Amino acid sequence: MNSIKRSIFLFIGILMGCSAMGDAIEVAATLTPSEMKIGEHSKIQLELTQPQSASVLFPIFSSDTLIPGIEILNISKLDTTKEGGNIKVSQEIIITSFDSGSYTIPAFVFESKVKKYETEKLFLDVKTIEEDFAHAQIKDIEGNYEPGINWKRIILYLSILAILGGLGFIGYIVYQYYRRMKEAEAEEEVIIDTRLPHEIALEELDVIKEEKVWKQGHTKQYYTSITDTLREYFVNRFKIPAMEMTSSEIIESLQRNNDAATVIDNMKQIFSTSDMVKFAKQEPTLEENELSILNAYRIINETIYIPPKEEIDDIEGTPNNAGKKVKASSPINNIKRNIKGIEEGLTDEEINKELELGGKFIHFQYTISIVAMTFKLNSKLYFLKTNESAIKYGYKYLLISLILGWWGIPWGPLYTIQSIKIAFTGKDVTNDLLKKMEESSYATKKTK
Repeated sequence: MNSIKRSIFLFIGILMGCSAMGDAIEVAATLTPSEMKIGEHSKIQLELTQPQSASVLFPIFSSDTLIPGIEILNISKLDTTKEGGNIKVSQEIIITSFDSGSYTIPAFVFESKVKKYETEKLFLDVKTIEEDFAHAQIKDIEGNYEPGINWKRIILYLSILAILGGLGFIGYIVYQYYRRMKEAEAEEEVIIDTRLPHEIALEELDVIKEEKVWKQGHTKQYYTSITDTLREYFVNRFKIPAMEMTSSEIIESLQRNNDAATVIDNMKQIFSTSDMVKFAKQEPTLEENELSILNAYRIINETIYIPPKEEIDDIEGTPNNAGKKVKASSPINNIKRNIKGIEEGLTDEEINKELELGGKFIHFQYTISIVAMTFKLNSKLYFLKTNESAIKYGYKYLLISLILGWWGIPWGPLYTIQSIKIAFTGKDVTNDLLKKMEESSYATKKTK
C-alpha cells in the first residue's frame, strides 16, 4: 500500500515539475512597423525565454512566402543570451508586400517534445503610394540634344585603363613568379605521409585529449576538432567524401558498411552532441565531453584496417588511355587535390576505371589582352569523366577570352579563336600527367 502511495506522489510531482517548466517558457512576436507602404520593409521579432534545461524549437519556414501577399526577405540567425537561470533566444524576420490591404499574420508556433507554444496574431496594413496629379507640372517635350565629344574625359578614362592594365600585368608577373617558385619547391621535395589512417587519427585524438580546450570554455573548438579528425579518418579508411557530407549523411553511408556496424551508436552520440553545440549553442555536461572523446577512440580502434602488402603494389593491367594506370602508391593523392573533378573522394581505382572508359585529364587556354600586349594562358587541370562535356568547365575561360582577349592587336583575335576552340573540347594532357606521376613515384621510391 505504501509503495502505491509513493508511486502516486512521484507521478504527481513529475506532472507538477513539467507544468512548472511549461509556465517558465514564454514566447512572443512583435511587428515593427505595423503599417507601411507597398514595397517597404517591416520586421517581425520572435523571442523565446526558457530554462537552460528546456529544449524548444523555433518555427521553421519552408518558403519565401509568409502568407499570401507577404514575402520573406531575410531570416536572421538565432541570437542566444543568458538572463539569470534562463536563456533568451531571438530571431528577426524581414518582410515586405507589393499588394495593398490589411493582413492578419497567424500565430507563430514553438514546439517542445511535450507541448506547443503560440504567440499572439500580428496585423499589418499595407497602403498604396498615391500620386498627386493635381499639382504635377506638365512640361513641353524638349528638342534633341547633341552632345559634343569630351576629349578630356576620354583621355582620363584611357589613362586610368592604362594604369590599371599596367598594375594588372605587374600583378600577373608577380603571381606567375610566386607560383613557379612554389612548383619548384614541390618538385624538389615531395613529402608523403606513409602512416595508416588509424595511426594519424589516434595521434590527433591524443593531442585533443591532452589539450582539453573545453575546460577553457572552447567547447565548439573541442567538438570541431573531434569531428574533423573522424571525417578525415572516414575519407582515408572508408573512401567516402566525409569532409563534404553532413553528419546524417556520414552515418547513413557507413551503416551500409559491415566494418563500421559496431560503432554506429558511437558516431550518433558524437555527431548529435557536436551539432547541438555548433548550431543550438548548447553546453554539454562534463560526462558528455568525456564520453565523446572515448567514443572517438572506440570508433577508430574498432575499425582499424591494415592492408596487406599486395594492396599497395602497382595495379596490374593496361588501360586504353596512355597505356598506363594511376599507381595506388604514386603521389596522385598529392597531385589530385589540385585537379578539379577528383576532389570529391574519387579513389585511384575509380580513376583507373574512368581512364579505361575514355576519361582524361585536360586543361584549357584563355586569352587576355592588356593595351598592346596579349597573353595566352593555361588553366588549372581538370579530370573529365566519360559522361561529361568539356564545356562544363571551359565556359568560364571562353567568356574570359571573348571579353578580355579579342581586342589586342595583332595577336588578340588569333589567340582568342584558339582559346574558344579548346574551351569546347579541352586540351588532353593525360599522357604527360601520368608520365610525370610515374617519374615522381619512381623518384619517391628511390629516395626511400
